Amino acid sequence: MQHDGTRTRSYLIWLCVSFLIIYNVLALASPKPDTGTRLNSIPFVPGLNAQSHPEGARAEVSTELASKFIKKNSVVSPNSSGASATVSPKEVRVVYLVPSDRTIRQDYISAIRSAIVHLQAFYQGQLGSGLAFSLHSPIVEVFQTSHAASFYSTGNNATQIGFWTSVLGDGFALSGGGFNDPNNRWIYYVDADPTCGQVTGGTSGVALLPANDLRGLTGQPNVPPCLGQPPDLNGPCRWVGGLGHELGHAFGLPHPPGCDQGTCSAFARHSLMYLGYIDYPNTYFLDDDKSALLATGFFSILSPLQSPDCSVLTCHPSLSVVSHHFDQRGGEAGVDVLTPANCPDASWEATSNDSWITITSEAGGSGPGRVTFVVRDNPGPARQGSLTIAGQQLNVTQAGTPVANCTYSITPLFNNFEGSGGTGAINVTAGQGCSWQGINNASWVTITSGGAGVGNGTVSYTVAANTGPPRKAVIIVAGKSFSIKQKRQ
Repeated sequence: MQHDGTRTRSYLIWLCVSFLIIYNVLALASPKPDTGTRLNSIPFVPGLNAQSHPEGARAEVSTELASKFIKKNSVVSPNSSGASATVSPKEVRVVYLVPSDRTIRQDYISAIRSAIVHLQAFYQGQLGSGLAFSLHSPIVEVFQTSHAASFYSTGNNATQIGFWTSVLGDGFALSGGGFNDPNNRWIYYVDADPTCGQVTGGTSGVALLPANDLRGLTGQPNVPPCLGQPPDLNGPCRWVGGLGHELGHAFGLPHPPGCDQGTCSAFARHSLMYLGYIDYPNTYFLDDDKSALLATGFFSILSPLQSPDCSVLTCHPSLSVVSHHFDQRGGEAGVDVLTPANCPDASWEATSNDSWITITSEAGGSGPGRVTFVVRDNPGPARQGSLTIAGQQLNVTQAGTPVANCTYSITPLFNNFEGSGGTGAINVTAGQGCSWQGINNASWVTITSGGAGVGNGTVSYTVAANTGPPRKAVIIVAGKSFSIKQKRQ
């Protein structure tokens, strides 16, 4: 039989245990900000791979290999050809790299500019007291590289880190950038796609964002790099958030401690430096992130900045085709101007860049339209020209006086795609003065650049995702057949 004192002690112990259980349940259910050291608590790799969804499969790269590339291309390294460490204003510099087989797109330039300006205001709102980073002038610097888009992910660059190193290698040489630049943080966009498992992202003062980010900013469907990976349909704001996330890595911010292991709080998980980029601009920096940003010396008091609507970053129309080819006699052709759904009344202009190409329709308009033009007969050798329509270039090629012994070859002769689709390129070898064109009759295959040319060239194309049975297509390039096979998704 228990005494009263024993019963009382048992009752008190039961109350204490119950209280501790309830307290811990409530603590786990309530998100709280993470605290503690951040900049030195996370390895290099997560920052580099932040382009991928943090909860998805991660393409890891050896720290040793990455460190060698960073050291070699560091501004403070005597071996670097990058910018010098002279005293100058601290700025964020944004570079748009255009491979040799791609054309400069004004809608990309406009969207990149709008995105970084939007983030400048977001950072200012998060840090308070008017503090924001400064931007270089011009805000978007444009450089055409000497390599085709496929170069950066194939051949010697078909390694896990090959896309990252080859694109940045070209970018640094053209822009004067480099890692650990005391005066600049470098953001590089490139109109090229990595393959599945190749890394992108930011670290050590530099960030790299591939073609899917450009597509996302301009409201285009993206091309998932991995088999079975669904397309990202979150809209332009998500891609602004992605830029903000990578810029954070360029400033030295890591993922919140524990998030990559699934042990951080919900509050930390939804910050910009983890999953918050998906919900941008409805996200935030953690307190330690803010302190680390202010310690970089890149933030000063600026006039209050306004954030435009990030869901509409560009209103630039697109063109129905990227090139036209004519025989020696010339003739008339047309191109449709397509306006995006978010601004159907967008205005545009059309101009001819060559005297032998004459626009016969209205040279501008608002909303969808059609531009027609005439190409004169050509008494000389094959030639190339262009029109600029809605800020984009329409390439025009024309055959000329027959060249003796014109021979053509293409490589490769075929390509196989998974159901998720993807991108590819066809290399054309032709004699000097020998003209050719690419003809595609499959609606699910799109020639994105190099649809015609004179001499050697490259035809780039995209393959849409396939939700039906396996299918085949053929692109005729310079009279040669290039076969495409695609599996079911």
